[in-house]
Amino acid sequence: MTEILFAVGAGPEVTGVCEPVSYPPQAKKLPVVASWDRLDVERVVALAPQACFTMEGMQAPYALSALRRLGLEVDVYPMRSLHDLWACMDAVAARTGHAAEGARVTAGLQERVAKAGKGLTGPPRRALVVVGLDPLVVAGPGSFLSDVLKASGYVNALSGAGEAYPLISLEAAAEAEPQTVVFPKGELPLAACERLTTMLGHMGGRPVASVFVPADLLVRPGPRTVQAVEILAAAKRGTDQGAGSRERGAGGLARPAPPVSRPAPRVSLAEPFTGRRPFRREAVL
Repeated sequence: MTEILFAVGAGPEVTGVCEPVSYPPQAKKLPVVASWDRLDVERVVALAPQACFTMEGMQAPYALSALRRLGLEVDVYPMRSLHDLWACMDAVAARTGHAAEGARVTAGLQERVAKAGKGLTGPPRRALVVVGLDPLVVAGPGSFLSDVLKASGYVNALSGAGEAYPLISLEAAAEAEPQTVVFPKGELPLAACERLTTMLGHMGGRPVASVFVPADLLVRPGPRTVQAVEILAAAKRGTDQGAGSRERGAGGLARPAPPVSRPAPRVSLAEPFTGRRPFRREAVL
């Protein structure tokens, strides 16, 4: 959410952020008021924000309720697809008084996604996105990352409904018959990723490729998600052109890889954008 606020022009109005925060650089100088598993209610209140923004599943409902009881307005945006991302960016831009700038930014990002997907001639490649290794956590069909795969020329190897980020066994991962495994580069041990990919290949009796995408591009929905789409689409295009099972991503070499460790997000109720007055001080939760 921090990157979204800065992208639509509301960066100077942000008073507090949620960690980890690594982009843009100026955001790293702001007070940290939350993380994926913690919300410092007292610190948020002390900043006196006129609005608080967060994404669905980032914070526990009781913590957000505490802020509301103290008179703060909290907006929670669903984030289960690229469509949700574009809608969130437009809504946040309008909410903060930057509607025109936000619309230009969103349109430009959508154009880049469409361009990345052009020229992918081969059939969709079956892929698993691993976000946790111990236990093994993957992106389910209804997750945001599943939609990122679709935009990049892949199809989620998992089928059906269920949790957005389920815990699965190694056997279940092999039964999904992935052709590619996608890992958030920098969050998981490389050697473990390589072992996982190798094991899946042995269990399935076929080569399994791996693609590494910088974690902050892959697992943080925001303007730079487009870069993740471009990296994945480039890897898919290489496969279509006969690059074989060794793929390259702009974030680093793609090799047979293993699992990753990241907790599955918690689910909270999402609130629709209500079109209320613009704000000049925001906190990111």
